[in-house]
Amino acid sequence: MVGDAELAIAAAGGDRDSLASIYDRYADTVYELCWAVLRDEHEASDVVQATFVIAATRLGGLRDPDRLKPWLCAIARREAIRRSSKRARNRPSQVEALAVPVIDDSADGLIGNDAVNLVWDAAASLTERERALVVLNVRQGFEGADLADAAGMSSPQVSVMSSRAKSQLAIAVRTALLIRDGRRGCPELSSIVPHAHHALDGVTRKRVARHAQSCENCEPKWNASPDALGVLAAAPLLGAPAALKAKVLDDPRLISTSRPLGGRGWQRDGFPPPEERPRRRVYAALAAAVLLLGVAVGLVLASDNNTQHLVARDRDPTTTVVDESTTTTTPTTSVVPVDGGATATTAGRGRTAPTVRPRAGAAATVRPGSGGVAPTAPRPATTTTSGALRISAAGPSSMTTCSPASVSASTTGGPTRPLYLHYNVGGSTGSRNMQPAGSGWAAQLSVGSAGQGSWWVSTDPSTAAYGSGTTSASHALTVTACA
Repeated sequence: MVGDAELAIAAAGGDRDSLASIYDRYADTVYELCWAVLRDEHEASDVVQATFVIAATRLGGLRDPDRLKPWLCAIARREAIRRSSKRARNRPSQVEALAVPVIDDSADGLIGNDAVNLVWDAAASLTERERALVVLNVRQGFEGADLADAAGMSSPQVSVMSSRAKSQLAIAVRTALLIRDGRRGCPELSSIVPHAHHALDGVTRKRVARHAQSCENCEPKWNASPDALGVLAAAPLLGAPAALKAKVLDDPRLISTSRPLGGRGWQRDGFPPPEERPRRRVYAALAAAVLLLGVAVGLVLASDNNTQHLVARDRDPTTTVVDESTTTTTPTTSVVPVDGGATATTAGRGRTAPTVRPRAGAAATVRPGSGGVAPTAPRPATTTTSGALRISAAGPSSMTTCSPASVSASTTGGPTRPLYLHYNVGGSTGSRNMQPAGSGWAAQLSVGSAGQGSWWVSTDPSTAAYGSGTTSASHALTVTACA
């Protein structure tokens, strides 16, 4: 079998048969990625065609031809995201999410195509970038540099984002199943999801997740949900339309174009430009900067007005008098002692400023128009400290699937908040709420699948290891099956 490097080099030299072989090898991979981002067969086909045409004009710039697959996926992901952004600008804003049937009496668990379809449909409630990461990581097995380059991100960024995307997918699948099968036995869940069909947007996922982890009826169903990532990884590859190959190989741009396509800014290794931050974040940062600048200017102006008001204020009847016989002609501002141990400020440019001599027991003031500044007593220094919330947790490093293990946690600093116990073992994730125990928190860790993974404690009810809440250190965990 001819390797990727040989095909890439030959196709870069103009060999159309090698380009056709590259298409045969990776068309389904590229199509599935584009479909997962766009959720539309026709638009996915258009992006696949654009991807291979761009690739044909840029194969000569690929520094490492052995990385042909992640390179093609990087181009496809970039073109699909661009198409999705353009579509969003030209269409009214809509929530692209799954309408979940609440009651399905014929359903008895999820098997085969039913499970695959549910996972793909649940993935529709993720963002385009999250869906792309799930396909690249779970479906194509990209990790490390290949995953980062294919996603157009840095390695630390893609690690956090892919972990969150997989966690959100698992939550979406659990939410879909619980909405479908759990409303009949839980009035509270029916009030959270009152309609016969409901979209799996982010708000719904969070509400249902919080409810499931504190409800005796729903928690067992929530934790018994299938392994979404395992189902997705084992699903057959989505196939590109049969007629698409001829459209790609007969594209007139392959003959008429003498320069590389795909825009500017490509990297030296031949990969597309890194993904840019969404514009809305840039605009939000600029708006915040302008707001802070406005507040700062307002504070300066307010301070200046207060100072002028203090200097121009009428003399208090309890304080006197300005001794006109004692003056200084220094052109710069200085502080001189006055009666009673107080100080007064004298200032001016070639003018004389009188020294304030207050009466005993009275504060010194300055006559309006004298050019002096009234002294003020120094304010006592105050410090406010608020320690950040920190979580310490203790629990098992190994256990079996049939023996729950105890986990305890305590917090220091910050306000007291509910804690949640999470685990991720062999791609299977789970979480449950912890109960107050003395001065800390406690919960039983129960894992139904064997493998290597970790557990942690967080203030975030979602299973994301990098969630929005405060998170404890991650503890390694080995789970073995019961004999």
